[in-house]
Amino acid sequence: PNGQPCYFHHGRSANSLTASQHRGMSIVQGHYHEKFNIQYWGTTERLNWGMNVGCLVDDKALAFAYNNSNLKRPIIGCGMIIDSQPKLIPLVMNKGGRWNRRLT
Repeated sequence: PNGQPCYFHHGRSANSLTASQHRGMSIVQGHYHEKFNIQYWGTTERLNWGMNVGCLVDDKALAFAYNNSNLKRPIIGCGMIIDSQPKLIPLVMNKGGRWNRRLT
């Protein structure tokens, strides 16, 4: 709504703030499964941000077996932009690894 550009991509850098600063605009990215954050930086003209949205993977699936040796675990969640403001939504899982359908 505010007309500022926002770049969406799978993942250019583990640090969304650096990626945002290099592009000169706000950025939303995934790929880095253990990253779930919003970092802000500003200019005299506008406030920009970089948002890492976590992931929606099933960490117990065979396709992600490579991640078993990683100490950092995936953060299940998603990101939203409402009225040009970024928001992170963690998806809380039950003990069986299923989403409990409560948004926090």
